[in-house]
Amino acid sequence: FTGLRTQALLQRLNVSYTEPVYHNFGFLAESWEHILNISTDNNCDLFCEALILNVFGYVCRNNEESDYSDKTNNIIRAKQYVDQNFTDSDINLRTVSEKFSYNPKYFSAAFKKMVRINFSEYLKIKRLGYAVSLIESGITNTNDLAVLCGYKEPLYFSKSFKAKYGVSPKNWSRQL
Repeated sequence: FTGLRTQALLQRLNVSYTEPVYHNFGFLAESWEHILNISTDNNCDLFCEALILNVFGYVCRNNEESDYSDKTNNIIRAKQYVDQNFTDSDINLRTVSEKFSYNPKYFSAAFKKMVRINFSEYLKIKRLGYAVSLIESGITNTNDLAVLCGYKEPLYFSKSFKAKYGVSPKNWSRQL
């Protein structure tokens, strides 16, 4: 980074390429690429600083979570499972809680406590965010989008998309 604010922040926190704060942050690569693609010379430093602060928040939460029980670690694994498999139309609260040997009510409460959003909403956000990226890559057929994002019903997908973004998937693609 060449921005003075970002350099000052990293220096203040004693973070460098040779002494990273935390390893295994490959999942953030998309965020960095997105930030660098949408930023300009005028705002790149602020975007990068915001992402760095987000990373530090993640590190702090993970350090707090490392003291939790195996049950908590299992909730983390369940979230990772959802992150990797959200396009599977069979993923839902019941199937994930069963896969990780939890009662659905307990799993739902534990997931919400850890992620700070309920399971169904989290899954919807993952799927609809993916839908936006598919539309931006040129896939505009609503039926195809629904299937690729893990929805069994294209109509439900379209209604969910419109509820979140204010326009249908078809109109979203027309705006590009």
